[in-house]
Amino acid sequence: MEQEKDGGDSWEVIKYPAIAEEDEKYRKKHEPLHPARYGSEALMRIQKAVGPRDWSALYQQNPVADEGEYFKIGMFQYYKTNALEHKKLKIYCAWDLAIGKADRNDFSVGVVVGVDQEDEKILDVYEEYKPSIVGIERGHIEMALGPFLKKRIAERGLYEMYLMELKTGRRDKEARARAIQGRMQQGMVFFPKFQLWNAGLMAEMLRFPNGVHDDQVDGLAWIGLMMSEMSTVVDQRIIEESWRDKLPGLMAPNRSKTAMSA
Repeated sequence: MEQEKDGGDSWEVIKYPAIAEEDEKYRKKHEPLHPARYGSEALMRIQKAVGPRDWSALYQQNPVADEGEYFKIGMFQYYKTNALEHKKLKIYCAWDLAIGKADRNDFSVGVVVGVDQEDEKILDVYEEYKPSIVGIERGHIEMALGPFLKKRIAERGLYEMYLMELKTGRRDKEARARAIQGRMQQGMVFFPKFQLWNAGLMAEMLRFPNGVHDDQVDGLAWIGLMMSEMSTVVDQRIIEESWRDKLPGLMAPNRSKTAMSA
């Protein structure tokens, strides 16, 4: 289909995903294709049974190769939702926004990641997850979002929300994704096992960097860079000493105690 743009054979694409991935003519996003035969609950059971890769290919009409070029199938690890209930996580959030002429066919993607330490939508996600830092590419803030976000943050009273301007520098998309790729190679990244968006995310990552879309990969790449940058910052809290703590150092070694030194 990509070669069609350069004079290759023309194709008519007929695609009926079991669960709608976007609003369609006759159904809304997340609605099943044929509720009388397979309702939402039945499709969720099937998804859990077959796993994200087969679900994407057989039910969502979105097959991917056995191995990706950049991200490999063996890098994907999963956790069950209740496994995180008692863990203390540091939350990060990054956005890749469809702003600019070249991005007219892309999506705006927000990625929220919890790190284990033992438009309006941006603010909605912040209020839900309360991430320590929200990263947005610097160009996107300068082009459209800066004044809007400041106004909405003030209106909602979210003064503790810290925005980090993410700078691309001279790094291309593949270079930016190295940090998250490395963490996945080391088995340090886990995805929720039973989520509908898993299949689409895996498909996009396995096609990266040659796929049509890479918005979710970009969001994860920014998370990896943010974590790498923030891990170099040491929390240097200054603890004020009381006069009792300072006194021994001020006393001469052979000086006997007095009533004032007790």
